[in-house]
Amino acid sequence: MKTKSIFCQAMFAKSSYALTKLRMTHGPAGLGIYMCVLEALFDEPSSILPRDYATLAFRFNISEELVKSVIEDFNLFALSDDGASFYCELLLQQRTPRTKSAPQPKQQLPSEPQQTSEQPEQSEQAILIPQVYKDPTLNPLPPLTYDQKVALEIQRFSTMPIPDQVDLLRQDPEWLKYCAMDYRITEDELRAYLDRYETSCIDRNEMHYNIFDLKYRFSVWLNGIRRYEAEPF
Repeated sequence: MKTKSIFCQAMFAKSSYALTKLRMTHGPAGLGIYMCVLEALFDEPSSILPRDYATLAFRFNISEELVKSVIEDFNLFALSDDGASFYCELLLQQRTPRTKSAPQPKQQLPSEPQQTSEQPEQSEQAILIPQVYKDPTLNPLPPLTYDQKVALEIQRFSTMPIPDQVDLLRQDPEWLKYCAMDYRITEDELRAYLDRYETSCIDRNEMHYNIFDLKYRFSVWLNGIRRYEAEPF
């Protein structure tokens, strides 16, 4: 859960302006690609990937130009000094162990009572969501921002079991109807593909961040399966 929390923080700690520009340019698919790139960085122990957009494009089954645009055009990632690799600054900071110095004793006036309990240390990026105060009546919580609501939804959705996530698609008659029409298959055939996709996700331990990410990844998977069935060799 700690690593997942770090991943969620790195995903939505960027300014909403950059994410809005990404969605304006590439639509929901751009946000899905951003998640996939961030997940690929998270899977690397160093949180750094070579600037090999062709391999990433093949891995995500999209165009190389689209991968390059998401990584370089919106200030969501940073390039190394030699330009041979890229990384996410916040993800790198969160995963880099920090050396903590011994806490210095606080100098207090004689009239002040001595405090023995140490306050917990918090980094600047540690708080994505407003913390619950001890007495809400004295200090009410401010309304959540858009990015904070999205981060909460990701934390809720990503902890659901994979069968429960896929069941959300099975129980959506409107999505089943139009998705089957798009692929020119029956709804029963679409449900069979959902069963195969669920098994594939369980085998690969694939994580989805929200319902839109689930639909996007299923669409990418189904396109690949349909192409293979049409031309198996």
